[in-house]
Amino acid sequence: MDSLVLNASTLARIFDSRITMWNDPQIQRLNPDARLPETEISAVHRSDDSGTTQNFNAYLADAAPEEWPYEKVKAWQARGGHAAPGSDGVVSTVSSQSGSIGYFELSFAKAKGLPTVKLDTGAPDPVAVSARSASAGIAAAKVAGSGQDLTLEFDYRTSAPGAYPIVLVTYEIVCADGTPADVLPALKSFLTYTASEEVQAGLARIHYAPLPEKVASRVRHVVGTLS
Repeated sequence: MDSLVLNASTLARIFDSRITMWNDPQIQRLNPDARLPETEISAVHRSDDSGTTQNFNAYLADAAPEEWPYEKVKAWQARGGHAAPGSDGVVSTVSSQSGSIGYFELSFAKAKGLPTVKLDTGAPDPVAVSARSASAGIAAAKVAGSGQDLTLEFDYRTSAPGAYPIVLVTYEIVCADGTPADVLPALKSFLTYTASEEVQAGLARIHYAPLPEKVASRVRHVVGTLS
C-alpha cells in the first residue's frame, strides 16, 4: 500500500485488537478506491513505559473516547498486539513483519523509509504527517498555563485543514527569577537562540515541527523577562 487513510476510531479498534484484518469494511470505507489485502494486522506497541505511548493514548482517548477506554498513561493497556522495547524496537518489528502498524516519531519513519498513515480528522482532506502539519496541530492547541507558564493543552479532535493532531511538545522548565548572575546570560542566550525564527525554520529538515509563531513569540517574550 502506497497510501492509506485511517481515523481515530479505526486506529483505536486496530490497536485494541477489534479490527484484525486489513480488508475490514471500516478500513475499506475510508479507502474506497484501494484494493486492501486480506492480510492479518500486526499492531505493534511499546513494551516499556514511554511518553510516546502516553501521547498516543491521549490522542485516542480524546478523539475516539467510545472506542478507547484506556487512561492517558505511559504504560500500554490495550488488548493483544505485539510489544517491542523503545521506538527502535517498534520500528524494527514493523519493518520485519508483514501487515504491521506501529507508532513512533516521524524522524524514525523517515530514516527507515516507512510509509505513514494519513488521518481523516474531519478536515476537507485527510492529513499526512509532516513537520508542517504537526506545526499546524500545535497551532490548534491553547495555552493552559497562566502567567509565564506556557503549558499547552492539545485539541486532539481538531478538524482544522492540514493540522495533524498527534503531536508532542518538549518543554524547558526554568526559574522565572533568582538565577545566579553568572548563569543567567548563558541561559537566556540558549533559550533565545532555540526559539529564534532561524532555528525554528530549520527544524523541518530533521523532521521536527517548528513552533507556530504565536507560540514562539510568547516563548521569546518570557525568556526576555527571566532574571
